[in-house]
Parts: sequence; structure tokens; C-alpha cells
Amino acid sequence: TGEANQLTFGEHTVSGLTWTPDSKSICFVSNRLDEDDLENGYDQLWMISTDGGEPVQIVTTDGPKQSVTYSPDGSKLAWIGHADPTEAWGELNYRIMFAPARGGEAIDVTGALDISVGYDTLSDCHDVGGGKNLQWKHDGSGFYFPVSSRGDTRLYSISIDGADLIALTATGHELGSFSISNEGKAVAIQISDWKMPSQIMVTAPGT
Repeated sequence: TGEANQLTFGEHTVSGLTWTPDSKSICFVSNRLDEDDLENGYDQLWMISTDGGEPVQIVTTDGPKQSVTYSPDGSKLAWIGHADPTEAWGELNYRIMFAPARGGEAIDVTGALDISVGYDTLSDCHDVGGGKNLQWKHDGSGFYFPVSSRGDTRLYSISIDGADLIALTATGHELGSFSISNEGKAVAIQISDWKMPSQIMVTAPGT
């Protein structure tokens, strides 16, 4: 019908929406501290029913959070961020973090690696970061994600234990967005280089 049903209210911004696996609720990121403008690194995870009501906090490790996503079996929540809410000037690399879906201490997947997770390569030619910036492998064994370094943004994969970091796109390119097929057998990428505007290409995740 086109009718919209407002679920959240108040003075706090929400971001990073993702459906719960049963599609009955929505998980989102929101800093709901009284002085959120002064403590802007304390992003919190919340969940609210699509029927409305008060949001319920999913208590986990402090720090900035974006690109929240559920594991295929719904047991875990992963996001891009880090665990230092006082760091507000880009001094720390953003990492892949995950925790139990019901809350709990987060595990840092990429913190031991000197990589910056996300779209940090600037361009006047196209927008970047469309779609999901962090995607689980179809069996829940790891992640696909962008890494920015030396003027490139490349697609990588990694195991959930932080091992087997693999670059899936070549140097000299800028990844604009990516999407893994539901069965995990193909990946579509939006990619460009200094002489080629963004194009859509499809390949296997391991090639």
C-alpha cells in the first residue's frame, strides 16, 4: 500500500539496519547515551520488532560499528569497527568483529593484521561502498570484505579465526561494491582502474 510504519522515535540517530534471520525484527546501530554527541564512539547494537515497541539492546564490546550482518545460521552478529570508543581520529584500522547474536564479548578477527577494512580510497569518478560491505561465507566459516591500501580497494576473504587472508581482486583496481551469490559459488564485483570506469564483473570467490 506504500504506507510507512515508524518504529523508532526520539533524538538518537539509527544506522546499519539488518533484518533478523526470521524477518520479525530489525537489528540496528544507535548511540543512545545521554551525551552521545560527546561520546560518539560508543555505538550500540539494538533490536526492535517490526510490530513496534521499545528497542532491546544487544550488549557487546564498546566501539564504533557499521555494516552489521547476521551469520547464515543466525547465531552470530558481525560488523566493521574496533574496540576503542575513545579513538575518534582514524588512528586505528577498522576491523571485522563478531559476537553472539544475543550479546557478549566481541572477537576481533583482523586486529592482528595491518589492514584497513572498508572503502577508504577516494575518487571523483564514482561512489563506493554500495550494497553490503561485509558478507559472511555461505557456510559461516569466514567473511568477504573490502580492504583499502596504497590507492587500491580490493576484495578479500578470511576465515572466522583470522587465518587464510586471501586477496580476490588484483592490485591497481578500486572495488566499488560486491555481492556474493546465495550459494557462495559466484561473486559480482563493481571494479575500475585509472583508465576504466566502473564495470560489473562476475567470478568465482576463490579465483
